[in-house]
Amino acid sequence: MASGAGAGSGSPRSVGPFVFSVPGVFSASECDRILDLSRRDEAGDGGLVGGEVHHTIRRADIAWLDDRTEAAWAMDRIVATVADANRAHFHFDLTEFGERMQVARY
Repeated sequence: MASGAGAGSGSPRSVGPFVFSVPGVFSASECDRILDLSRRDEAGDGGLVGGEVHHTIRRADIAWLDDRTEAAWAMDRIVATVADANRAHFHFDLTEFGERMQVARY
């Protein structure tokens, strides 16, 4: 289903309305690499829509990974996997991925 190298080695499956799971998009060592990249800069508070921070609603540290440098391979894999899942199951008219990748620690 997924077209990227290593993207989604497991069988894709729908787990609910508009929820789709693709196992095996990243290997354990790739996940470790993503976590290492997320630890390089100081994490910020995870906010809500509009940038508001309410720790009683969401308490998280967020690390944003730049999709044009060392984390580009991970974002490329995510974009390819999401695009493949969308083409196969949802058929939304996706025109862009307007956010950088984030790693959140709750």
